[in-house]
Amino acid sequence: FMKNPKGFRLLIFLSVTLILIVGITCILLPKNKMVLGQKAQADTEKQNPSVFLKNERLKYAINLRGIKIGRAELVYLGPTEIQNQKSELFIFSSRAINFYDAEKIYASPLEFIPLRIERELNFWGMRMSILEEYNQKENLVNITKTQGKKINKNTIKFDSNVQNIILLVYKYRTKKELKLGQIDTFNLPTKKIAIKVTRLESIKVPAGIFKAYLLESDIGGYRFWLSAEKNRLPIKLQGFSQLGATSLVLSSIEQN
Repeated sequence: FMKNPKGFRLLIFLSVTLILIVGITCILLPKNKMVLGQKAQADTEKQNPSVFLKNERLKYAINLRGIKIGRAELVYLGPTEIQNQKSELFIFSSRAINFYDAEKIYASPLEFIPLRIERELNFWGMRMSILEEYNQKENLVNITKTQGKKINKNTIKFDSNVQNIILLVYKYRTKKELKLGQIDTFNLPTKKIAIKVTRLESIKVPAGIFKAYLLESDIGGYRFWLSAEKNRLPIKLQGFSQLGATSLVLSSIEQN
């Protein structure tokens, strides 16, 4: 190379260029990895905003005027698919003497609006199956009721998305903040309701004593208490059962 100065200078140039490329890559690569990691984490959080855990099982006593007449469960089974749509699956069931009600609720992962609800009712031996199929793009729900050989179909259309009262409880659980006096309006399959956060109070149930927010509907008689803790446990529910003026009070919590 000493006899060929041009070749020597070319070698020096290439060596310096390579060093610069390696150095810049080492500086930028960790940042890129961090950005990619942050994006993946953000996407995961976006897909799963739940403060409740998969397989969370909330058990309730059904009380009528302070007397236990049955039991109920709210279960979150986690992500699944229904008719090629990503969804979250919830089960709500209640039992009493000569009464059984079970709802399999499929909801959209982010908005917690219903996609499909499969319901089985048995009241004093009278069995009924109810299928609710939601088209949230068209803001409508197709309802099919089957009792023996009798089948009744009905379509209800709204001016905005259609909700489900059980899913509203979970929707409120994901809110980072509940403000006293806050009012939200929702379409249920049979009526439009407004829900207000009325007060923060202490409430005693078999599972313990909790500080909880009381949320009440303007019509329909829905009232539910959500704990002030981060996971917003539904401590007490009123108006959620077909058994009349009953209360569902939290008796135990199972979380995996």
